[in-house]
Order: sequence, then C-alpha cells, then structure tokens
Amino acid sequence: AALPEPKIRSAQRVIAVSDHTRSQIQWAIDPELWSKVQVVRVGIDIADHAFEPRPVQHRPPRLIIVGRLAPAKGHLVLLEALAKLRDRGTDVAVDVIGGGESEQAIRDRAHELGITDLVVLHGELAPGEVAEWLRGADAFCLPSIDEGLPVALMEAMAIGLPVVTTYIAGIPELAVHEKTALVAPASNPDELAAAIARIVTDDALRTALTRDARKAVEERHDSAATLPAFLDALA
Repeated sequence: AALPEPKIRSAQRVIAVSDHTRSQIQWAIDPELWSKVQVVRVGIDIADHAFEPRPVQHRPPRLIIVGRLAPAKGHLVLLEALAKLRDRGTDVAVDVIGGGESEQAIRDRAHELGITDLVVLHGELAPGEVAEWLRGADAFCLPSIDEGLPVALMEAMAIGLPVVTTYIAGIPELAVHEKTALVAPASNPDELAAAIARIVTDDALRTALTRDARKAVEERHDSAATLPAFLDALA
C-alpha cells in the first residue's frame, strides 16, 4: 500500500525499491511531493553468488520456487501449469521452499490435479540451505500474482539459474522477456506452461538468458553500489 500523504509531506526523502514502487507512491500523492521519492534498488552481495550456468541436470527437470506460501506468490497457478504439461506428456517437478498459510491448499490442489509426485514442499529453510537448493535446480519459477521485486529472483539470476516469472509490479524491471528471463502473464497457466517447457528444453535460450541476467543483476543490484546509493539518499 502507498504511504499516506501526511507522512510523505513530513519526510525529507522517500526511498522506493523499484520504479513501479515509486509510481504507486506518486499516484497517491500531490505531484508537488514527487521530487521527494527516489529509487534505490535492493542489492545482493555479488561476491557471494558465483555464476555457474548449467544444463538441465534432472529427469524430469526440477523447478524451484522460493517464497512464503501465500496466494500472492501464485503457487496454485504453477500447479495448474505443471498439470497441463503432464497432460501433454512432459513431466516437470518443483521443489517448494517456504512456509505460510497456503501450505495445505497447495497440497490439496496437487492431489486434485494428480501431480503429488511432482511437488515437494520443504518448508522454511536457512539461507545456506536455500542456496544449495537453488544451485541444484534446473530453473527458478516465480509465478506471482502480486509482488514487489523479490531478492530470491536476483539471487537465482546471479548464480546462473534460468528464470520463469510473471509481468507483475517491479519484476519486469529486472526480468525482461526473452532477454534475462521468460515472463508470462500472471494467473495464466497455459502461458506459464509454455514458458516452463521452453526453459527446460532450449539449451541455447538458457545460455543466453542466464548470461544477460547475471549482467543485469551486476549492473542494477550489486550491494557494492546500492548501499552507497542508499546512504547518499539519506544524506
């Protein structure tokens, strides 16, 4: 939700983590206050994320989704997409990392769709464990319905993991379709299934996407640059 205008009037600076966030704040306030809103992107420590592009390692291929188990993350849309792929003769599995209120709904829907063998819920894991699962996956999928610009997306791109995600909020500022990721409309399991099928079968595409995604994260989300920018904004 956008900050209330009185709070922005009293602030010297308002920091937004994406262009989309800035636009939502500006939409809710008087234009005379717009100059207070500055974008400073979230960063990750690039040195801690070695780039290691890899071919598909598993049969069936394995996706990973990292985030809280909540409707906004689109887990149920992903399950629909996996069921559609199975119906077409292509199995793709998913490792689900995170905890939250949608856990039982995810389990129930996987059972209804007949894909419980393809869906493994691991619960909440420590950051080091998450990093290990990311490096062991074949692709990262974040089919969000509502989102900001998640750090997990940056981390997946930084290590060379191909990404499938959705056109939501700040995500397309980093995940550019057919440049740094494959990006599908939100809540569209058919389009999501098509993108997943491409990401796990097209080696040349995977190579190109991961190369450009790593470059984009280095340029936009390296904490060596974003932290000084944050401190400058405060100053």
